[in-house]
Amino acid sequence: MNIKPFANITLNRRFYYNILLTVPFGFLLPLLRNKSIKKVLLKGMAFSISIELLQLLISFLIKFLYRTCDINDIILNTFGVFMGFVLWKLFTVILKAITKKLNLKNDKFINYILGQNNIKVAG
Repeated sequence: MNIKPFANITLNRRFYYNILLTVPFGFLLPLLRNKSIKKVLLKGMAFSISIELLQLLISFLIKFLYRTCDINDIILNTFGVFMGFVLWKLFTVILKAITKKLNLKNDKFINYILGQNNIKVAG
């Protein structure tokens, strides 16, 4: 278990996978819940901590260390969530420009994506 941030960190596949794993989380959460950057990062960090604690718990239960619990994984996962959020913001800026250019301001789906909706969902 590593609890010292940035200790023994190497730029290998695992480094990049830890970032890429959570990019979709940071991109899709604002779409589903229209969340702020702070809320998205906190939920992403909680998700990452849950993964690391689950790895530790499973190792204890099977009495074999099959995965390591690493603070660097939490940091890299949270950075991945941040990158996903930045991509989400970039996507919405581009979508707004396209919507304006093609005069699609009344499209309910686009307005939902952009968070400019008063759409009531039945149910």
